[in-house]
Amino acid sequence: MFKSHSLKSIGAGACAVIAGFSLAQSALATENTVSFDYVFDNVTVIDPESRQVNAHQDVYIRDGKIAQILDGDAPMEGVTQKIDGTGRYLIPGLVDMHVHLTIAPVFETSQTLLLANGVTGVRDMAGDCLPGGPPVFLCANALQDAHKSNVAHESFGPRILQVSSAPVMSDKSPRLPSEGQDKYMPFTEEQGRAVVDLLTESDIDLIKVYHPTTLEAAKGIFEQAKVHNLQIGGHVPLTMDIADAAAMGIDSVEHARDLVWDCSLWGQEYKARFIKLTQGDQSVEYPTDQMALEQSLATADEAQCDATISAMVEHDVYYVPTHITREFDVRVTDPDYLKLDELKYIGEMQWGEWKRDIDNMANEPEDTRKHYPAFFERGLELTKLAHDQGVKVMMGTDANDSMVVPGFSAHHELELLVRAGLSPMDALRSATSIPAEYLKRTEELGGINDGKLADVILLNHNPIDDIANVKTIEGVMLAGQFYDRAMLDQRLMELEVNFVQ
Repeated sequence: MFKSHSLKSIGAGACAVIAGFSLAQSALATENTVSFDYVFDNVTVIDPESRQVNAHQDVYIRDGKIAQILDGDAPMEGVTQKIDGTGRYLIPGLVDMHVHLTIAPVFETSQTLLLANGVTGVRDMAGDCLPGGPPVFLCANALQDAHKSNVAHESFGPRILQVSSAPVMSDKSPRLPSEGQDKYMPFTEEQGRAVVDLLTESDIDLIKVYHPTTLEAAKGIFEQAKVHNLQIGGHVPLTMDIADAAAMGIDSVEHARDLVWDCSLWGQEYKARFIKLTQGDQSVEYPTDQMALEQSLATADEAQCDATISAMVEHDVYYVPTHITREFDVRVTDPDYLKLDELKYIGEMQWGEWKRDIDNMANEPEDTRKHYPAFFERGLELTKLAHDQGVKVMMGTDANDSMVVPGFSAHHELELLVRAGLSPMDALRSATSIPAEYLKRTEELGGINDGKLADVILLNHNPIDDIANVKTIEGVMLAGQFYDRAMLDQRLMELEVNFVQ
């Protein structure tokens, strides 16, 4: 500010004042210096929550959160690491709302596959064990410990955002203990209430219901879940339809199956048969797979469908169609299906289980198999119809079900949602902002904005142009820690077993 000779003409007192002022300013500047852990420099931000796409943005990360977003010119000072976003796209991390992590031998591998593919959050839909059950199934506390470790960057995996109970049904389950099974298989309303009380002894977030459940037991389960303030999700019991379950309080319906049934006249007959069967009426013919497929397609009914979807909207029921699981039904006889590149991460134990399922499905009678393609397509059609009428669709994949490789499955399910008729933006919302709404965590999740958790994906190509571009991952950030492409590739390479190939 001053030329050197100017100071000679200033008195000593004035110099002291100026010196003091300068020191004070320096201290103030140091105190107010803004520091950031990262900046995504000059990136295009795609925010599904607001449906906005904004180019030339600087996104600043501090303490695991998005601290500030500015129009990009020159990045601010005080940034520890700059990530070049030029020509790249920043989206929120994906949330897979239907995964299965609690199979001990594949637990760590599954977590790595998820995060390496940009899945930064999951809802586990069979997330707890039963006391005395087989040790191969992990318990809720193992998932909760993994979540804490992952977000602390002590291990590599996603946020585990919700953990369900073990599946509840009026039938045997692989998770049942060798002794005392009956108390976990409810048939009456009283038993339904009692099993929920037992399940809540673990720290779970929702009750997972399964299809072979009596109407009476379901009533008890739904009512007692409300007492414990727990959500209900899973398979709609075969003794009711989606509208019944919606009125009772189901929060999410899984798999593109029940909606196909309940958008037909067959759905009512199907329900009536199962009610009679559970009541011991031996004169009723048990519905076969062929019958269910054939009749639900042959008796598709617009009025019945509108009533079902209206009930979902009225009661705020979320829909997780997992189209990838219905595609499995269709493709098991396709040789190319068994050569998917991601199968190189599947080991001998898991492949053995999958191969048995593949063979069983492939060997079904042709009179049954011939209906699967149309059933799959009908499921896609109804997802679009439900979405257009206001049902909140969430991306879920049934990860670790047969031929559903964690992480890679999320990319494919998004493609199937677009194939169903959702826009790429709406598909992204199904894996970001809509799960955040379901989880009641919109302040932290689901978008890219100040204060949100720093769970984001850096892409090399625009997913709004082509949803397949969600696979062009340059890096993934979880809780403010960035893993670049080289790190992700290293993680994936370490998992390759090439057993299937």
